[in-house]
Amino acid sequence: MQRRIAKYLFIIGIVVLFIFFTIKSETDFSFPNTPNLEAFKVMNGFPLKVNISQNRLYNVKIGIIDSGIDGKQRNLKLNEVNSSQVIVGNKTHGTTVASIIGAKKSEDLDFNGMLPGITLYTFDIQSNTLNTDTLSKAIDEMSQIGVKVINISLSTYKDSPNFKKSIESAVNRGITIVASAGNDSSKEYSYPASYEIPGVISVGALDDNLDVWSISNFNDTIDVFAPGTGIYAINDRISNNDIETFNGTSLSAPLVTTWVSLLLAINPSLTPSEVEKLIKETSKRRLVNWKQSRVYINMANINGSLIKATNYVE
Repeated sequence: MQRRIAKYLFIIGIVVLFIFFTIKSETDFSFPNTPNLEAFKVMNGFPLKVNISQNRLYNVKIGIIDSGIDGKQRNLKLNEVNSSQVIVGNKTHGTTVASIIGAKKSEDLDFNGMLPGITLYTFDIQSNTLNTDTLSKAIDEMSQIGVKVINISLSTYKDSPNFKKSIESAVNRGITIVASAGNDSSKEYSYPASYEIPGVISVGALDDNLDVWSISNFNDTIDVFAPGTGIYAINDRISNNDIETFNGTSLSAPLVTTWVSLLLAINPSLTPSEVEKLIKETSKRRLVNWKQSRVYINMANINGSLIKATNYVE
């Protein structure tokens, strides 16, 4: 009997050691050397205060719906949901946005995004066809391929029941939507950012002084503010491959999309509404300037949300 017990204890010990070393062998993610780390410092996201499995993080499927995504960009790993509509000489806004998340340094480009080399699932909308119908189609197609978060650095001031229905359907499928609030120095509602659907995260832009950037839209549907001036990215001209700095809520949104990906890597069971709630609950309430006014905002607090996400129960 004693021998049998000893044998069982030995086997259990081997299993425990195997599990321990398997877990420990997973590589923890660490941010690359990128100038946008300064933005993440502002968002209390660097250095990270929790361990995140790189394998888990890079398995979070990120979608990008934008205008002008260069499918041949060598420094991005793109899985095109539809064919790229980029024409040489045209603006490539979508390439700029995507590079903030996933650009990977190479011999001819000294720049990393926040998650270098991660696969990005892209839907390219020509700027002259941007409307609620094309946005609805993009959302519906993204929903079919299993993305977990979609970055939409585009907007329209036209509301549409069908567009809203597509957004609701995507969220019900477990997809978190991150949308830029717009750059018209206005209090107007833009869509999809202003849909008050749990799981749709509206992002405004901060300037270098941590005030609301004067050109950023500001209204009561904006969930969180992130840096939006002096953000480094691949330039928006397909004929070149240089790095420039850009301003706008379009650049703030991919920083938040990166944040959402970190949350989902830590706790894959989080629903879109839980992701939004975590972001808002842990953000720092600040009184700042916007044009000639004093306004309250939620300032991003990445580490605060990551710590809370580990064992989050709504």
